Amino acid sequence: MLAVFAALALTGCARAPAGGPGAARRLVIEMRVAGVINPDYFYYVAIDNDGDPNDGPQAVVGPPWGNGWGAGAITHYVQFDTSLPQGGYGLFRIPDAGLLGKVYLGPPVNFITPGPSGNTLRFTLDLDDLVIPPQTDGNQIQTLEINFIATDVVPTDPSFVGPRQWDALGDGSSNAFLRLNVTPGQFISNGTEGLEPDGDVFHPDLDIVDWSIEVQQL
Repeated sequence: MLAVFAALALTGCARAPAGGPGAARRLVIEMRVAGVINPDYFYYVAIDNDGDPNDGPQAVVGPPWGNGWGAGAITHYVQFDTSLPQGGYGLFRIPDAGLLGKVYLGPPVNFITPGPSGNTLRFTLDLDDLVIPPQTDGNQIQTLEINFIATDVVPTDPSFVGPRQWDALGDGSSNAFLRLNVTPGQFISNGTEGLEPDGDVFHPDLDIVDWSIEVQQL
């Protein structure tokens, strides 16, 4: 079933001539939940650009809580939160291995904000915005590790004991992440990878049931 969206989008400009040898690349990312995108909950797409395919973003599942939502290796993330400006989406860089810091980079280059009954987040990232030294532009990024995370609580108090519900890639007993080969034309989804089952979290507004990532070259 197609989700219904509010018609709100921002579009950025290509940083290189379309189709040329140094053409910019972008990721079109979509995540769908079984219920609706709940303004009281927290939704993240966590990205790891450290060049190590053996580590990647994971959900925080228990104490110590750290930043309250993400663990493992994360260099960037997009958060959807209705308190954020310009449509509720924000792109952040994490500058520390402990994942406690964050630097706001602005909104994605374009996005669709879900309406009151919307169940899907969709946005586009320019790979140039995901570089980390010694990379100088997005064309030097070859692989990324990515996870989709939803939670009703983001605890940072070490004494917090719950209750808390969360979902991420995996079946609820595992904490998986996907590895993306950043090749123009690449398209992967839950249908092709089968990483995320339905019904592995009680609340439908947190139950991630589908996702997709497309690599575009401008």
